[in-house]
Amino acid sequence: MSELEASAPPARGSFRRCPAQRDTGWHITDTAAVAWTADVSEEAWVRSLSWQEARAATADAVTTERRRAILRQMEAGEGRQIAGRLDLSERAISKELLSPRSVLGLATGHQLMVRWARAAERRIP
Repeated sequence: MSELEASAPPARGSFRRCPAQRDTGWHITDTAAVAWTADVSEEAWVRSLSWQEARAATADAVTTERRRAILRQMEAGEGRQIAGRLDLSERAISKELLSPRSVLGLATGHQLMVRWARAAERRIP
């Protein structure tokens, strides 16, 4: 690409790589791509926690990172595929979910999922 081509403004709805330097990014002018990126960023921002909220939620958490991963897969409608995706056996998954159920005094997995849907720790990564 010639220097003249590199300095020309990008065509409408295009992606252009910034100059080849370390820590550079993309210049996106496509309206749909920009709108999608803004929506995804806004959604992530809304779901995020402040440091104080994260610290408080972690202190009261009944689940571990592994248990939260299992619960998120269950929430997404996964069934037996969870074991394969998380590289665990079905028995290991059952054991992982037994602890929070007993700590919270819940009898069934359905009760655990209802509690998970309302839990602040659901937002912990």
